Amino acid sequence: MDGVLTDSPDVKINNVIFTPCARTYWHHHENGQILQVFRGKGFVCGGDGEPRTISEGDTVWIEPGERHWHGGTTDSLMGHTAITLGETVWLEEVSDEDYAKAKA
Repeated sequence: MDGVLTDSPDVKINNVIFTPCARTYWHHHENGQILQVFRGKGFVCGGDGEPRTISEGDTVWIEPGERHWHGGTTDSLMGHTAITLGETVWLEEVSDEDYAKAKA
């Protein structure tokens, strides 16, 4: 993770590169999050448990309080700029079973 804007209490901006199969833990953001994919392809998965593929050039809005995770595919790096609004609450690890839904 490469911090772009880290000293503001209300907004954090980070560039993150996920190696294949790497992913965040489940988490949510107080006031939402914007992901802008700048390299490769990956997954984002919301509280419904259905991962969707995101690719270079995509911008994703994650609603305030929405439980979610994001990460790389099995065969591609995924780089994104994460613009986080408010506090982040980290939850449990994404299980291999949950990640396998994305690989299917």
